[in-house]
Amino acid sequence: MAFKTVLKKLRLGAGYSMEELAEELNKRYDLKINKSTISRWEKGAEPKGRDLQYLAHFFSVSPSELMSLELNGATASVPNTMLPIAGFAAAGTPILAEENIIGYAPAPPITHGIQNRTMFYLKIKGDSMDQEFNDGSLVLVDKDADVKSGNIAVVLVDHEEATVKRIVIEGNYITLIPLSKNIEHLPKTYDMTKTPIEISGKVIGAFKNYDY
Repeated sequence: MAFKTVLKKLRLGAGYSMEELAEELNKRYDLKINKSTISRWEKGAEPKGRDLQYLAHFFSVSPSELMSLELNGATASVPNTMLPIAGFAAAGTPILAEENIIGYAPAPPITHGIQNRTMFYLKIKGDSMDQEFNDGSLVLVDKDADVKSGNIAVVLVDHEEATVKRIVIEGNYITLIPLSKNIEHLPKTYDMTKTPIEISGKVIGAFKNYDY
């Protein structure tokens, strides 16, 4: 894992935007960096001089750990009480691919004690489900849940962008049903023997979020 990836994971895990991290570093260490500096680091530039030491101190790791791809012998990560927030997956990429992760948020109580399950948040985009979820809301997705006809699920159609819809399955056919006040959004039915369909998880909760 490259330094830029470690830094981004640590920043998001701590709940900072690039601008907020720059401000905190400036206040704590009397630096003069800005959002652009953080952006350059997360695009591959390496910090120079004492900036690396300050970054390591800020995140409570050693400089060598920050640069050597691992933290205390384990892959750099956020606390297990945090779940990743996925933006909508671009065509051809797994929904939890690194480039689709836009942040982290605390795991809700309903997930506590659940083991061996992959859960994540997905940020809702648009109004096709606004009877249930407003634009910008976070839905909690259980990637390993048994998804049945009638559930609300995350679905990828023909390897394109992920969508959240209520699904109805009848034989080889699946219908994606929007729950929208906008009458322009209509159900769509696909023959799964002809169109690749991937169900990426079951929506088990929803939360308003004002930070993303």
